Amino acid sequence: MGERDEKTLNLLLIILFYEGVKFVLNTFIGGIDIGAAIFTAMAAFILIKRFPKYGNYIVAIGLAAIALHHLPGNLSSFFAKNWKSGIYLLEAIGDIGFAVLLFAHKGIRAHFAQTDT
Repeated sequence: MGERDEKTLNLLLIILFYEGVKFVLNTFIGGIDIGAAIFTAMAAFILIKRFPKYGNYIVAIGLAAIALHHLPGNLSSFFAKNWKSGIYLLEAIGDIGFAVLLFAHKGIRAHFAQTDT
């Protein structure tokens, strides 16, 4: 495995770790969310198994859609001085950042474009 492949796998591990921590944190703050559990499990499966081909785009679109869906409510709560909204805004930044990474990073795109799984 070349250096680029190791860097790509490390980026994917960081994204998986982020998703896991985010799910646990959100569970403690707001309780169990079945939709979040399903998305986290699906994203982990796709990122680990590299299935389906180009699954990185599915996870990226999911992360961005979730962040953008919750953004208006989180912003209004943030300006109302709700401390949870600060955490949720940080999550939104992370979600958008990782979505861009999954969508645009050359190594990740190449990793998911390979067909020999």
